[in-house]
Amino acid sequence: VRCQEIRLEKTSRIRDLVLHTAVTAKDSRIVEDVTLKAETPTPVNLIYHFMHPWVPTITEYLAELLDGTRVEGTFTGDKAQKIDKPTRWSAVYDAPTQKGAVTYVLDAPTDDNWRTRYWDVPDVYRKHYFTTFLGRTVPADKEFHYRVVTQPFAAPQADWKAEAERTAKECATLRTARGE
Repeated sequence: VRCQEIRLEKTSRIRDLVLHTAVTAKDSRIVEDVTLKAETPTPVNLIYHFMHPWVPTITEYLAELLDGTRVEGTFTGDKAQKIDKPTRWSAVYDAPTQKGAVTYVLDAPTDDNWRTRYWDVPDVYRKHYFTTFLGRTVPADKEFHYRVVTQPFAAPQADWKAEAERTAKECATLRTARGE
């Protein structure tokens, strides 16, 4: 099967939370769009709208925080959560294949303490989470919108950070495009 674009849409109910999700694959990128609304105030430990399990050979990560500073490091299999802060974008790189991916946050509420996390589990995955409402109550009758784009890239190890930054800038052009 070949196509130019594929779009999956889903509406979910978890307790008193209603989520509308759309995932679009087009032009070598994946755009994920979620709206969340609580029918009644709903306490939660956390919610993760986006979760990407990357291969366990992923070796490094890089992220730009909302203030423009950078966070970077290597995956060591220590089972720790890496970054754990709001990011403008984050990237992973797999040195053995010289491939990586950038996830750019296109939209997130300013009044939600959301976070980008990478769970470093040896021999299993380097799992990317976009977490929201950490130990909070989702208020009733307010809609929250989250949108990210993930785009792959290829680069030699010496150049991967520059290529991730270039890819992030390309992804940023989607900030004003809705339903991409």
